[in-house]
Amino acid sequence: MTEDQLKSILVSVQSKTIARRDVAALINFCRHLAGTLLLHQRTSILLLCEHEGVSVFDLEVDIIADIFAKNGDGRFFELEKFISSFPSLRETDAGHLYLAFKKIVLKKASSRLYKTYAEADPVGAKIRRNLSEGAKRSPALELIDGFRGKVLQLKSDNTNPHQSKAGVRSRGDFRPELPPDVLERELLSRMNHSFNIPDILAALSSVFCDRRSQGGVQQYRRSVLLTDLVQIVRKFYAGTDGEPPIEPEPGFSADGFAAVEKDVLLFINKIIFQKYFPKKISNREDAEKLFFAVKEIIAGFRQTDGSRCSVEQSVRKSFSLTHEEYQQQWRTQAEYLVKLAKEQFALLLNDTM
Repeated sequence: MTEDQLKSILVSVQSKTIARRDVAALINFCRHLAGTLLLHQRTSILLLCEHEGVSVFDLEVDIIADIFAKNGDGRFFELEKFISSFPSLRETDAGHLYLAFKKIVLKKASSRLYKTYAEADPVGAKIRRNLSEGAKRSPALELIDGFRGKVLQLKSDNTNPHQSKAGVRSRGDFRPELPPDVLERELLSRMNHSFNIPDILAALSSVFCDRRSQGGVQQYRRSVLLTDLVQIVRKFYAGTDGEPPIEPEPGFSADGFAAVEKDVLLFINKIIFQKYFPKKISNREDAEKLFFAVKEIIAGFRQTDGSRCSVEQSVRKSFSLTHEEYQQQWRTQAEYLVKLAKEQFALLLNDTM
């Protein structure tokens, strides 16, 4: 799809005159972008998803569903949200619009990939998240984007072969990665059976530093794919209860969770009071009751003891409804809002991974 073709289609989305053939063309374009990312830039985590029975096709379908989701009015709200970020779509340069759209599709694809991985392998996802957060606080290591996914390397290592700078590959690009079994042994020899994340990362930096200090041409790279490290760390917990310890994570602490919850509430508040009221909800009091019902449901996202209320329970309590009244008057709107809230929650949480 050319830049001008994309701009023309997005203009038709904005004017609500988009033809079915243009929707199909845009879907194919988004699927191509998503597939390229998954198959060529996120292969390491994609393999983990496939190991759990999730195919590339499954992911592509979910990504398209995310991008082309419709609201209660039958409008593509995600596409319209993207379009609304430009002051004047018709006056926007087609090339700039093309790059911005490509960026948002790739972000959606990455978000869906990590969300799917977290659902398919929650233990592995937890370890990955802990390592990512730990790397942000590590004095010796940094987490970067590589060709096959996230890579952990020494902060002072400027010859990382996972990255390309201005399209020029360094001499060390073809060095093999340190074999996982060798890295595992070297980590274990430095850890004294202490398997918390700071100690694991300290041991990893020690491995890399020792290899750098040996002098001469290095046999192996001084970096490791994050997904490879996840599989190694997972083995460390296999001898205990199989679960990684709870690490203090700034992005997922009580305060961090509350910040995400606040952003989701603002998102839902905007939908209810700017889109639903007064178009679909005739009086403000009902809009407020619906918001407080959804707010209670969102607060229940952090509950793990089975005490959270269902959508129906929260809405019926807020409006004092019978089961039949809930089904007839509020079920569709309430369940749709909760679906949006969950998706927004997942997006914000995945952005911190």
